[in-house]
Amino acid sequence: MPRRILQLLGVCLLCLSARSATVLVLPFHNNSPYSDLDWVGDSIAETLMTEFAAANQIVVDRSSRTEALRRLSLRPEADYTKATLLRIGQTVGAEYLCFGSFEIHLQTPQAPLKSSSIRIAAQFVDLRKMHDGPELSETGPLTELSRLQEHLAYESLKYLDPGVNRNAEDFLSPQKVVRLE
Repeated sequence: MPRRILQLLGVCLLCLSARSATVLVLPFHNNSPYSDLDWVGDSIAETLMTEFAAANQIVVDRSSRTEALRRLSLRPEADYTKATLLRIGQTVGAEYLCFGSFEIHLQTPQAPLKSSSIRIAAQFVDLRKMHDGPELSETGPLTELSRLQEHLAYESLKYLDPGVNRNAEDFLSPQKVVRLE
């Protein structure tokens, strides 16, 4: 009987791994003139990595990404060409590449940062097929950054694993959202 259970468990693990993909998420590039907000790009990438991993995707960790950049003699904060991005993804053995940018807009230069808006644009590349995936975007107030990131993760997972039916309300639960003041 225990042997049968182990076989069944092995089959279940194979089924789970069959749907998993190796995803490299790069920090999002800051296209706004506010260099002190570069942390937002790291925050977007970290949220996506966390949500992808929670959804049973295989996520390339920061240390592997850093090592790939070092081996390719690239600066982490540079704005890369698409060819360079593809090379980074291939170097770490990723099946999907997720990268993007964000832009902060102030109504006036004197306006407080909390009244600004943000536009996040994410792009995907299927490195197995060398095919561009969708471009996903989120726009809203900067104070709602966490909610925008979670919604972007939700939409991204619909692309990475379309066979799984996720409930948006459960995925975007209030416990996950952190309000920026």
